[in-house]
Amino acid sequence: MEKGSSLFDFIAPQYDGLNPETGKPGWLVKDGNGGWKRTEDTAGVTTDDYIKVGSAIPTLFGSITPTVQYKGIDLSAMFYYSYGSYMSDYSYKERTLNNVGIGMDWDLIQNRWRKPGDNNATMYGRWSARTNGNAKYSTAWVFKNDYWRVRNITLGYTLPKNITRKASIENLRVYFSATNPFTWGAAKNRKTDPETGISGNTYNGNDDYDTGVQGSRRIFMGGIQLTF
Repeated sequence: MEKGSSLFDFIAPQYDGLNPETGKPGWLVKDGNGGWKRTEDTAGVTTDDYIKVGSAIPTLFGSITPTVQYKGIDLSAMFYYSYGSYMSDYSYKERTLNNVGIGMDWDLIQNRWRKPGDNNATMYGRWSARTNGNAKYSTAWVFKNDYWRVRNITLGYTLPKNITRKASIENLRVYFSATNPFTWGAAKNRKTDPETGISGNTYNGNDDYDTGVQGSRRIFMGGIQLTF
């Protein structure tokens, strides 16, 4: 915490890339003369070396909710957008590390350091369990979090009343709905939910689908809604 700052600000040590000869990551620490120097020793990084990266609070967010109805067919959706925030992607970090008890993502770990001379800014560190600081929290794992997503979409069809009333049913509607079926943004490319909590630690699946039938039967002045 810092006076005058938000609880939702991210501060972190500065990632300085991989050593191409060893595959070990490095971070920048203060050199005592007003500058910075590289260290590959995790114990050498203190909170005095942290910098402010960004905030988890977006600067712009909102939604668009179009609805269309035509001859008993109804279609509604909610498009949600968010810009200007950052996220600490803890789940993404764990899916790229060779740590005990962690499920790695094979697609993500293809771009990892393998031999001396490998040098790519997007590479993951030397593949070695808990030995080289790859898991250390730093700016390497804090990302801009701009995204669009279809938060929900529903397609339904209401049968004509001249058909349903023959069965003493006032309304009968068949529908298909989906929650978060489509997402666009950098987090999606990392296979991460952009609506992750501030800790970045989430393992939940966010796609959800449902089908059903809704109906109501005329009984006096009230009604019963059935879903099955």
